[in-house]
Amino acid sequence: MWLRFSLTKSARGKQSCQEATLAIGCGPVAAAKLAARYAFENDGLIRVEVVMAVDNSASRRVAEKSGAQYQGILGNRMVVGRDVYNAHMYSLIPEDFGLAPSL
Repeated sequence: MWLRFSLTKSARGKQSCQEATLAIGCGPVAAAKLAARYAFENDGLIRVEVVMAVDNSASRRVAEKSGAQYQGILGNRMVVGRDVYNAHMYSLIPEDFGLAPSL
């Protein structure tokens, strides 16, 4: 299962992400936590990975505020058009929410 959001550099800092998360009634940090917890409780996931381009400080803040643990930099992880980017990876696991992993 994939949950993905993507904003182009030109959209960052504009109201796009705020408007999208307000439509579901919460900010980006709460939305990330809600999505991860739902996936653990209802879809049997045992890990959620949060990946963003190394220059995307806004997404890093969301990952960190949601409690995701930093895993490191992944070389050549993202492809956008014909451009290749390194990416930061964070992860959440069921235990981060006081849940036991279940398969």
